[in-house]
Amino acid sequence: MPRGSGRVDTQGETAAQRLLDEGRTARAKGDASSAKAKLRSAADAARKQGSPRVRALAFEELAQLARAEHDALRGRTHWDAARDAWSEVGDALGVARATEGGAELRADTGERVAAIDLFRRASELFQEGGDAQAARRCRARADELFATSSARLAASAEEKRPSSSPGRTQAFLELLGDATARLADPRGAASEDAILVALKGAIALTGAERGFVASRRAPGAEPTFVVGLDHRGQRLDGANFRPSLTVVRSVLD
Repeated sequence: MPRGSGRVDTQGETAAQRLLDEGRTARAKGDASSAKAKLRSAADAARKQGSPRVRALAFEELAQLARAEHDALRGRTHWDAARDAWSEVGDALGVARATEGGAELRADTGERVAAIDLFRRASELFQEGGDAQAARRCRARADELFATSSARLAASAEEKRPSSSPGRTQAFLELLGDATARLADPRGAASEDAILVALKGAIALTGAERGFVASRRAPGAEPTFVVGLDHRGQRLDGANFRPSLTVVRSVLD
């Protein structure tokens, strides 16, 4: 990560640190208004005096206050500012912490796909920084959100399965949008997630009792079973689809 450049004014950094300490004290006492004023002043003083570390800490405190006040937009802005300041310092754990904070805010506002991606990124950053416990915590949050999302999507598919064709189409489009976002993951870690989401959408669209995905690695090769689901989103194994694979083979040939 890039490191900060330029000379730091030690006296200015001391002043910014003093304002940071006063803001933290006010926050601990429950005086949110004074805390925010002090912390903003600390961030401003740190910016002017070239102290990204104090600036990052001040924005972390402001982000936590914003979350407590259910101000997601302001909280995200503060976490982004904290992340940028930690990047300037070259502190991988600080960047990871700010990324996790942004993920929590997105989870709070129901932006599950974005939250899952950020939690996974935070997990990687914590791992790189040597904090295995925090890495596991973020990975667990990502897995929890994905499991919850999958359950909600399965419930949505079940609800819309017997409904009209337009309703099924809408369910499929929503699920396909989620799958597309997962397939766009540059790390490629969400490919199976995307397949599952798309399969649930196809089942919802057609009103089928179950469905599966098959893959052919090369022309003329035997199609292989990838994954199967029933209309409730429960996984099925390949034994349930052997006759269907014969049909797939005949269509492909």
